[in-house]
Amino acid sequence: MDYSNKALLSALAICSFAFLGGTAVRADDYVVYADWDPPEVGGSVTGANGWVDSKGLMGPAGAQYVIFADSSSGWIYQVKTTGDPDRHPNNPDDPGPMAPRTFTLVSSHRMTNDGVSPNHHCAFYMSDTGIYYGSNDSGIHRWNFNWQYLGKVVSRASSSTESLAYNPVTKEWWAGGRNRTIYKWNGSSWVSKFTCPNLAGSHHDGMEVIGDSLFVSDMTSDLIYQYRLDPKSGDPIDSANNPYKQFRYSSAHDVEGLGYGPNNHIWIASGSSNVYEIGGGELQHEIDPEQCDGIDNDGNGLIDDGLTRSCTTACGSGTEHCDNGKWVGCTAQKPSPEQCNGKDDNCNGQIDDGLTRNCSTICGSGTEHCQMGAWVGCTAQQPKPEECNGKDDDCNGTIDENLTRTCATACGEGTEVCDNGTWVNCDAPKPQEEICDGLDNNCDGTIDEGCGCIEGSTRECGTDEGECESGTQTCNAQGQWGPCEGAIGPTEEICDTLDNNCDGQVDEGCDCLPGDTRACGEDEGACQAGIQICDESGHFGDCLGDVGPSREVCDCADNDCNGKVDDGDLCGEGSECFACRCTKPCSFGECANGLICENGYCVPPKCKTDQDCGKDRKCSNGRCFDSCDVTVCDPGYKCVLGNCVTTDCGLTGCKQGLVCLDGSCQPNPCYSVTCPEGQFCRHGQCFDSCAGIDCEEGMICVDGECIQDPCAACDPDKEICYSGKCYPKENDPCDLVSCPSGMTCNAGECIQDPCNEASCPRGEACKNGQCAYGDLDNDGTPDDQDPDVDGDGIPNEEDKCHEKDCSRDHDNDGIDDPYDPDDDNDGIPDGLDKGKNGEDLSRDHDNDGIDDDKDADDDNDGIEDSKDKGPNGEDYSQDTDNDGFPDAQDSDDDNDGIEDSKDKGPNGEDYSRDTDNDGINNAEDSDDDNDGIPDQDDPYPLKPDKEENDNPNNNGSKASTKSSGCSATGGMDAAWIAALMWGIVLLFEKKKRTEKN
Repeated sequence: MDYSNKALLSALAICSFAFLGGTAVRADDYVVYADWDPPEVGGSVTGANGWVDSKGLMGPAGAQYVIFADSSSGWIYQVKTTGDPDRHPNNPDDPGPMAPRTFTLVSSHRMTNDGVSPNHHCAFYMSDTGIYYGSNDSGIHRWNFNWQYLGKVVSRASSSTESLAYNPVTKEWWAGGRNRTIYKWNGSSWVSKFTCPNLAGSHHDGMEVIGDSLFVSDMTSDLIYQYRLDPKSGDPIDSANNPYKQFRYSSAHDVEGLGYGPNNHIWIASGSSNVYEIGGGELQHEIDPEQCDGIDNDGNGLIDDGLTRSCTTACGSGTEHCDNGKWVGCTAQKPSPEQCNGKDDNCNGQIDDGLTRNCSTICGSGTEHCQMGAWVGCTAQQPKPEECNGKDDDCNGTIDENLTRTCATACGEGTEVCDNGTWVNCDAPKPQEEICDGLDNNCDGTIDEGCGCIEGSTRECGTDEGECESGTQTCNAQGQWGPCEGAIGPTEEICDTLDNNCDGQVDEGCDCLPGDTRACGEDEGACQAGIQICDESGHFGDCLGDVGPSREVCDCADNDCNGKVDDGDLCGEGSECFACRCTKPCSFGECANGLICENGYCVPPKCKTDQDCGKDRKCSNGRCFDSCDVTVCDPGYKCVLGNCVTTDCGLTGCKQGLVCLDGSCQPNPCYSVTCPEGQFCRHGQCFDSCAGIDCEEGMICVDGECIQDPCAACDPDKEICYSGKCYPKENDPCDLVSCPSGMTCNAGECIQDPCNEASCPRGEACKNGQCAYGDLDNDGTPDDQDPDVDGDGIPNEEDKCHEKDCSRDHDNDGIDDPYDPDDDNDGIPDGLDKGKNGEDLSRDHDNDGIDDDKDADDDNDGIEDSKDKGPNGEDYSQDTDNDGFPDAQDSDDDNDGIEDSKDKGPNGEDYSRDTDNDGINNAEDSDDDNDGIPDQDDPYPLKPDKEENDNPNNNGSKASTKSSGCSATGGMDAAWIAALMWGIVLLFEKKKRTEKN
């Protein structure tokens, strides 16, 4: 919106009014450049201020803005001027056509929205830091350029705030009260500075700090006062009633607000709806004071006239003046290079700092420094008396010359000389080693001290206690006893019946001698004693090969080894242990399920042959017993599952810790021996292994060393060698010889296998008494080259067991399975054992993969072993008819009166519910008792109707009309005939099904 014409017309109108009034007044104080009525402002314009946005905070850099206020809101306009802003027909300094002004609304804001209560007494101030507003009754508030309220800055001045100004040089706020008093904020409170005179209006209402002056307007007139400010204190220099200057135009205007801004002019809020832009004339000379810029700013015809200012250097302060826009001639002292004069020449606050120079003496060169105007501290060496230090102290060119001093030893005094910094060649007598010669050789004041014997004399030394032997000491030339020669001293005590440490005690701390054995455990009842072996430390090891007590069960054996057979409550409530089995008492002399009453208990009928007793049981005196209970074996044999097998350990093997020698199990001397890495045990001693050793042709490895092969002369393709002797392969003396386990054939004779008493590390195998890399899975690839050592299909890097070869020693008794006659250590030779290779079927009754000794429910019947009468596979829980007899011992498992051998469903499949035993379960049989009456019509379907007992109305008389089948007239009853025919049909159908089955 262009208001230039309106402003011009307004200015012309004012001039005409002044002329027509009869008094012509020259318009030389100031000129009105714009008389503008902002269309957006609804009420009176009561506050005004201007601002040049040099930083571009609100828009383009250098843009000019004015801000106005009415009684409740603030309005910001951008001002653009085309041409010279100071040209005006009435401007005596720059007359001409006035440049157009353009005003564009930027933003507005209602201050009451932020809790600020403005009215027509208000004022604005703008700067780079934001928008400041002096509220009439609540102090000075601040917003940013987006009108975001930032809070109160300073409290109000006096009773109200009529005007507001800010000195950007001293950073001080000014405020004018309604009582015409001018206040300045001292940082904590408002301080009254002066009271404006009432020259024209009722009160002042506009104020602004411009340059070095405070400008104050007078309400209801166009009068403006100028008060100069002290540059140091910021206070007015001129008195209130005698301002430095005052400016008035010929036509009066109300002044409600005053501010400095666009075009370097003053902007006035008139109190009505108009806004004025004033400048030029005398006012402009004060607004634009002279500056050092080569321009006549104040219009007095002189450029840069009389302008001076303070100037400083590092050395102090001075004064400089303006010459054609440049400051020159500063009188302050300038820094100069530092000199050694006790002054701060370079003005850095330090005197003679850092000044050094070269210096010298007869000894050489150095440096010295300046201290308070004098050169001191030369570092060059100064001559001094010669010392014994390897240096030329007196700087005469010779080192340590002619230096001597007195020296002494324990034997007397002498003289020594200095040689290149060291005192040497002391000629004082020196002490000698004391000898037994009547002289004080070591000069200690004592003759022949320490001589304790006569040279050549001897004496006994040491001790003869235990395994120790005494020796002899001889006196030497120094009169001292020499070492004890020929003596045998004490050694560490070991368990060998000797006093090794010579303390008068034999084998202290030893319980036994290594290799000794003793019985352990007990032989009572089902228990079997084992053996303990004394280890190298002289203590008996674990009990090996023993069988301990187990829970007592009803089997005619002393399972818990307490000397009593079948003692305790073994069968539970309602049953008793009788004749090696759990049975119930007879009921009135009667027993069910094919049992007979004997001595008050129901027992199976007496057997006649072994076939009556079933598998692994035998008949004796009419009773069935375990096979081995009635089997007597010859000496050297034992009963296993009813068979007599040899006890020769060559066939049966030995328990852990024992080895088979001469047909009997004897302590294994290597059982408790642990050899270092790279060695193996044989006969209880450690030898170097041959693993990884390759010998040249004609050599073999023995105990880690290559020696001459005694069989090297034999042709391996045609001959076989035994103990260095060659035999033709076709006449091999061992071809027809079979040796028991633990022995091997040599030239036709069975001898102890040297590997029987050797223990090789895992991954190695024994051959001819030597340990070397073996071939555990016998696949032709040595174990050290085999990716699957144990041949179980799992590569070594994935097989947790390949190094220990778990698949080759299932019972972990130290005997590899190929040599172990009982792989799972269950007492059953592998030849008779279904689970010989570790499956241990006899030891995992429920086949759940958990050995019975670790399984809380051995038979997987849901009853914990501690509560189960048959936890170890007897499966007492499988008592289908709950008669106290396990199905394995019950001839009629389901108590249906049909012996299991003849019963199609003996184990609970409920074939026992076949009342008429026709092969059809009752659930599928339409006539359960086969009496010809369908079950749906039969009141007693489970009782055969041979005498019409099914009829509930039958009293036993055969004269019953209903059951006779005849009518009263002598004819056949129709219902009876129908039932008979229906029964025939069912019998025919049943016969067909029976034949089909």
